[in-house]
Amino acid sequence: MFNITDENVIYLTRGDSADFKINVYTIGGNEYEMKDTDTITFTLKRSTSDKENVFQKTGNIIRINPNDTKDLSYGEYVYDVQLNFDNGDVDTIIEPTRFYVTE
Repeated sequence: MFNITDENVIYLTRGDSADFKINVYTIGGNEYEMKDTDTITFTLKRSTSDKENVFQKTGNIIRINPNDTKDLSYGEYVYDVQLNFDNGDVDTIIEPTRFYVTE
């Protein structure tokens, strides 16, 4: 099972795969047109205080493979999404949000 709620909370059955697109919008509500040099980074951690990532994915379509979660403990994790620009600027477009690994 894979589900993203209206609050961007993600539920994923351990060992399942998931593909989802990250849409980016400007403050004015218009869809941001990604440049070839822009990169989206999805990072999963055990908690916001952890320095080590559980895994990290790049691209505006995020692919979570079965191997990424098959050995994880059930429970709550946290993810964020950053938009990285070619000039070195970084914009966190989804602040740390809950991610649940389920049975």
